[in-house]
Amino acid sequence: MGGVLLILSGGTGAVAMIRLGWSVVAALSPALGDVLAPLFVAVLLIAALGGGAVVIGAHLLEAGHRRTGKLLIALGAGAGLLGLVLHLAAVAFAGGNPMREMIATALTMHGAGSLLAIYARMAG
Repeated sequence: MGGVLLILSGGTGAVAMIRLGWSVVAALSPALGDVLAPLFVAVLLIAALGGGAVVIGAHLLEAGHRRTGKLLIALGAGAGLLGLVLHLAAVAFAGGNPMREMIATALTMHGAGSLLAIYARMAG
């Protein structure tokens, strides 16, 4: 269900975080960045599938491929729990109400899809 909501909302995975990681690796060691480039591209493609990767990951979990299924769900759902926690911490730091923000996030298709995908990954 989380994957379907992410597909309907157009939500994609942790593309920005993966690009940032790739940039850091390439800046620290251009040679290592060149070696790892195909891996980063593959991970970016999976993350760009968003909800589709979550749906495929759920099927893999059902088929008994637990590790691969959880990985696809994590990439498809994006930053997942870490991103949500950081967002709520930023709201609290700015003097906002994190609980109100959590409810507002959960009421959107993308937010509900992400929360359901996080739950699926943790329960799977």
